[in-house]
Amino acid sequence: MKIFEVTGQYKEKNKTVKFTIKVKAESSNYAADKVLCQIGSNHKIKRRQITINETKEMGEANGGEKTN
Repeated sequence: MKIFEVTGQYKEKNKTVKFTIKVKAESSNYAADKVLCQIGSNHKIKRRQITINETKEMGEANGGEKTN
C-alpha cells in the first residue's frame, strides 16, 4: 500500500472549504475515491460538491518492506 496526499475543496453552505488529507491506497484513483467517501460521509455533502485538485504519492505505507 502507498500513502497519498489528496488536496481539494468542497462547498458547504455559502463557503468553500479547502482540505488536505493523507490516505493509504493502492492507486491514486482509489485514494481520491476514499477521500470522496470520507468527506461526503462526515459532512453530509454529495460527491459533485467536492473538487479534488491534486493527488500526490508520498511513499510506501510500510517503509518499503514487503510483508508476508
